[in-house]
Amino acid sequence: MTKMVRPRAGERVVLVAIPPGVLDGTPDEDQRAITAIVGKPVTFLGYDVIGRAELEFDDPFDPRTENYSHTHTIWVEPKFIQRARTTRVRGKRPDTTSKAETRRRAKRAR
Repeated sequence: MTKMVRPRAGERVVLVAIPPGVLDGTPDEDQRAITAIVGKPVTFLGYDVIGRAELEFDDPFDPRTENYSHTHTIWVEPKFIQRARTTRVRGKRPDTTSKAETRRRAKRAR
């Protein structure tokens, strides 16, 4: 069994499911926003004193403007989050040809 690495504050995590009771008594617009982020990367802020993960995200239904954003914060048990997978951008590999190899190739090309 592999040991799960706990995310650090500022990292992106994914809410894998809505914990029971989280939506109870929450306004409809907040319920929609929380439901919409399941499976999508959100910001992990840290753990509270009882060990719950604190997540922050912008409301996907309330567009962000220059001076305003509708940000939500929820607290869930860590078993409901996973670290977000990151993809690496593939770039050109650096040229690792030695000077001696470059001379040999130049000599053969003559």
